[in-house]
Amino acid sequence: MSFFDEIPPSHPEQGAPRQPEWAAPPENVVGATVPFGLVLANTGTVAVVVGGMTAYPTGLAFEVRILRREPAPDDLFFRLHHPRPGGFRLGVELPDGSRAFADQGPAEPGRGPTLCHRGGHGGGLSFELGMWLWPLPRAGPLRFACAWPDEGIEETSAELDAPIREAAARAIELWPDDRPVGGAEDW
Repeated sequence: MSFFDEIPPSHPEQGAPRQPEWAAPPENVVGATVPFGLVLANTGTVAVVVGGMTAYPTGLAFEVRILRREPAPDDLFFRLHHPRPGGFRLGVELPDGSRAFADQGPAEPGRGPTLCHRGGHGGGLSFELGMWLWPLPRAGPLRFACAWPDEGIEETSAELDAPIREAAARAIELWPDDRPVGGAEDW
């Protein structure tokens, strides 16, 4: 008899709705990597780096890495996800001039652009925040901006002109996803 024999098997709910495309990468698509790295800010004690970009037909997933010379306060990860005055701020300007902010969604879900937190991890000297930018930007440079007054980072920005749309064209759809789109209550 196994320790786990008493656990009933789980059966995922059939027909569970899919996430709206503005909220997350499509679950039936393998995105394509966009090669680049961008140091957005570096005070000599704290750096903000944008990297780990993956393009999808509907948007762009990327990571924001926070690197520290000295260990972070215990509550830093919490503070990164809960903006407050003096806290970490992140935004992206698309080639058409529209902007998305990580700490503020669109006035109406699905009306872009949108920059959503997609989890993260870290501690001590390194933190990684997953981000989702929707919609997929048209060709041209993206401008990333951040500010973090509590850590000595005044508002700063840097442009990135990477082959994002070319990468999105290499994404692989594994199977059609014809499930209905769910609302915020479903995910």
